[in-house]
Amino acid sequence: ISRAPQAAWYALRGDHEGSVERFVVSTPQTRAICNEPEVLGVEFNLLLHDAMAAAFSTAPFRELIADHPEDHVCVVNFLRGGLNFEIRRALHTAYGFNRHSSAFMSSQRFRTDGRWHVKEDMYRKLEIPKDAVLVMGDVVATGVTMDNGLRVILDHLEELDAPPRALVFFTIGCHKA
Repeated sequence: ISRAPQAAWYALRGDHEGSVERFVVSTPQTRAICNEPEVLGVEFNLLLHDAMAAAFSTAPFRELIADHPEDHVCVVNFLRGGLNFEIRRALHTAYGFNRHSSAFMSSQRFRTDGRWHVKEDMYRKLEIPKDAVLVMGDVVATGVTMDNGLRVILDHLEELDAPPRALVFFTIGCHKA
């Protein structure tokens, strides 16, 4: 779709195409994270922040977020993995946002008979504004946290009769995403 030195975007098409738009974004930072096992710790977080800021700045859907009132943009973090994406700070870097909100939800997993399940997700701060653009990031290995977290959030918003305007989800993940 677009190529710039800071980020290249590719639309995913094919067998699983549907009403959800899916893209792959590649940045120098994401390539380092995915291809260099020596990248870890704080360096990992710094690179992921820079990648997210570049992604937001060049996204084919950037107007969806940048033109939405910043106090109606909500970063949703599935604890603790979602914090690695530094989305709150990346939105500030890319768009100058300072009044966007954050929501949090824990996700402790356990394994039974080779399958992963969510054991505990009761720590929640889900203060999400009406007509929100929800922005999330998580490393998806099994899809269990993402599936459970999205169900909880959508149920919460349904109870409040406050459908989100849009959902933007970034992942370093597998086909389960």
